[in-house]
Amino acid sequence: MRGDDLASTVRVDVLGPLRLVVDGVSIDVRGSKRRALLALLAMAGGRAVTADQLVDALWPSAAPDSGRAALHSQVSRLRGHLGPGAERLITLDGGYRLVLAADGLDVARAHALLTEGRATAQSDPEAARAFLREALALWRGPAFTDLPEVTSLSTMAIGLERLHHEVTDLLIECAIDAGHVDGLVQLAVEALAADPLREPAALLLMRALAVTGQAAEALRTGRDYRRRLAAETGLDPSTELGALEQRIASGTVVPVSVTGSDPPGVHTAPATAGPATQLVGREADLAALRRLLGAERLITVVGPGGVGKTRVAR
Repeated sequence: MRGDDLASTVRVDVLGPLRLVVDGVSIDVRGSKRRALLALLAMAGGRAVTADQLVDALWPSAAPDSGRAALHSQVSRLRGHLGPGAERLITLDGGYRLVLAADGLDVARAHALLTEGRATAQSDPEAARAFLREALALWRGPAFTDLPEVTSLSTMAIGLERLHHEVTDLLIECAIDAGHVDGLVQLAVEALAADPLREPAALLLMRALAVTGQAAEALRTGRDYRRRLAAETGLDPSTELGALEQRIASGTVVPVSVTGSDPPGVHTAPATAGPATQLVGREADLAALRRLLGAERLITVVGPGGVGKTRVAR
């Protein structure tokens, strides 16, 4: 039996507070055992879950003497919540199966959208960005926070957090490649704040800052991450961090051609004409400035009037 072949529509959302929607109507599933049962069956992706597995998950400390009967009671009550969608909850020999349509579980939808995003990220970052924005919008909060006693769901929640990281990271990359800076820095800031020791998030924030014209802030972010990682773990970052710092300091990572509006706090400077002639004889000064940019947030170029401070700084 396929979920798309059944008349009633049932949707289970777990990317946030557990939610059951039957034929467009939100259903209040009461009782932690019943809610956990719904989550476990939905996350099985249409596969059968044995009664023993469900009993062990729902009663981790000690199952009641009549464990099978207690489980059957919870299944019957869940069928009542499903109403016209009760036919989707199938009793098998020794277990149960919840049949959902392809779009009946938000996690499955998020995975599908991430796959679409990955497939188009290189060739069409704008299209990939649309897929990933839709995927990110599925999250309403962390998963299964109200069911901490169910160990298997807590383990699944860790996997869903990783999925959130993957969607967010690729979305930021595609936004940079597509020239979309609207909200880009804020998204990258939130991603790093969610896990301050996650290096990919630090690298993406640095890139986001650099492409929005905030190279000094990008380098400061790298230094802060390096210090935080050493202080909390005793580890050094990967060589990728140092390589990115060098690219930013040397001006290789330049502001993108903006598509859409600027994010809050980011202002695009008015365009100015570049020097009409080549700068000659200041290679040592330029090299010293690039080295300093890798370690300092603010650099002041000083000297007598007319020696070329403005040309060097530009």
